[in-house]
Amino acid sequence: MKKILLIFSLLFIAVLNAQNNADQKDLKPIIEQIIDGFATKNAEKINAFVNKDLGIGVVFKSENQINYLNLEEMDFGLNFPSQKAFWSVTKSSTIKFERTPGFNPEKKTWSNYGTFCQIDSPIVLYFLDEFAERGNDFSDQTIFKVNENTENTAYIVLAEKNAKGLQFVLTKIEGNWTLTFFDLLNI
Repeated sequence: MKKILLIFSLLFIAVLNAQNNADQKDLKPIIEQIIDGFATKNAEKINAFVNKDLGIGVVFKSENQINYLNLEEMDFGLNFPSQKAFWSVTKSSTIKFERTPGFNPEKKTWSNYGTFCQIDSPIVLYFLDEFAERGNDFSDQTIFKVNENTENTAYIVLAEKNAKGLQFVLTKIEGNWTLTFFDLLNI
């Protein structure tokens, strides 16, 4: 019985590893293209990954309050608090598929630098919790609902030494990775 349980456990781990490797292979060119779109200010490269029905959610702070709005598509003409740092990134470094680095808001520094992708990320659930604490409930909106299953969510952080950064969420919808959120909270 123990041998059978061990075999099933190993098979389960192998299947998860295979899926994770497939996701990494699929995500790498998408992440590179989105970051390149920011570095070159080419909205078309970014909008190629936007679901036209969902748009892009933007989570940001204004006057120390967490806010959310939904955009139809990426537009470099938009005006957000601290967007200058967000819109001004350099090209991506090698993508590390691991836990994303932390950000120290007082020192305005990252705990690690580079490009990180955390698959199975609960970041959108964190956003919902933050909104709920302030009396805002967005959980019924489709863009949040498609991110409820963290297995289909990847959180990408481009952490640069000059405190600039780019943070966004890709969500697997009907088998395709889609850009669903920009995270401006740490900018």
